Amino acid sequence: MSNNDNLDDTQNSSDNEILYAVLIDEVERPSIVEEYALGEAAILEEPIEVGVLEVSNGLSGKDEVVVNSFQERRQKQFISQSRSKKQWLLITACIALALSIISIGLLESPLYSVKQIEISSTDQDPINRLERMRLNELIKTANGQPMYRNNFVGIEQNIEQISSVASVNLEKSWPNTLKIAIVKRQPVGYIETDRGFALVDEKGFVFSKVEDALPGYPSFAGLNTIEFARSISDKTFVNVMREAPSEIQNQIIQVKVENSKYSLELTAGINVELGDSSDLKTKLAITWSILQAKKRSDIRYIDVSVPSLPVSGSPELKV
Repeated sequence: MSNNDNLDDTQNSSDNEILYAVLIDEVERPSIVEEYALGEAAILEEPIEVGVLEVSNGLSGKDEVVVNSFQERRQKQFISQSRSKKQWLLITACIALALSIISIGLLESPLYSVKQIEISSTDQDPINRLERMRLNELIKTANGQPMYRNNFVGIEQNIEQISSVASVNLEKSWPNTLKIAIVKRQPVGYIETDRGFALVDEKGFVFSKVEDALPGYPSFAGLNTIEFARSISDKTFVNVMREAPSEIQNQIIQVKVENSKYSLELTAGINVELGDSSDLKTKLAITWSILQAKKRSDIRYIDVSVPSLPVSGSPELKV
């Protein structure tokens, strides 16, 4: 082959390579914005900053249209999501309101109104006939009342006004029962009057009248006046019963006051001089010690009015 032929072949080969390179460069490729738009379906639901796509400056008209279209769709999507949240909040609020109205309607219905009232005493002292009649009169206003919005405080306060009632507790038993538990006053002594005997509780409250003296309870003597359903003016009587050792309490027949001096009468005819109302616990403890130390047959009186100098013996030795 001649040199000219070789030269022609080389030239043809070069021309072909140049032409092939030109054809590759002239193939249209999608712009960056178009590629981004085509991949929009794969974008997650997380919000995208619109500022990232603000690349319209320097783009062709076609690219700018794609960017604007993508931004509009994204904005509509965000608006739609915001509206959906507000709608769900509104629906939730409406459901809660509806449930509240239904619940209140049910609680106001006769199903949850007071239909039964149970009254009981929490101690061994049963409610007597007169107390039962008084209680029935006081609690009748509770019948038919809605349970949920009534605390029945007024009824509780009225029951506490009954002189024989120390305390009362009201409890709701759903759906329609009201339980009333009563603690009655317990006597610690009695006062003899011209109309019978008045019972006194541990707080000095005169709460009941009886025809006969209570066996096993001491009498309180020396009070000038008393009022029924009121506390006695001199609480020393009940203080003596509270401060006395349990071994002496059952032996006390009478607590008496005369000229502001207090004394006790015990079983077996023993008299105890307490003096004034001070140091009752100490005086009564000394009394019990003397009773334990000596024979009862040798004791007719005990004087502990001066606790540091107690005296005891027979009446013949009393000065």
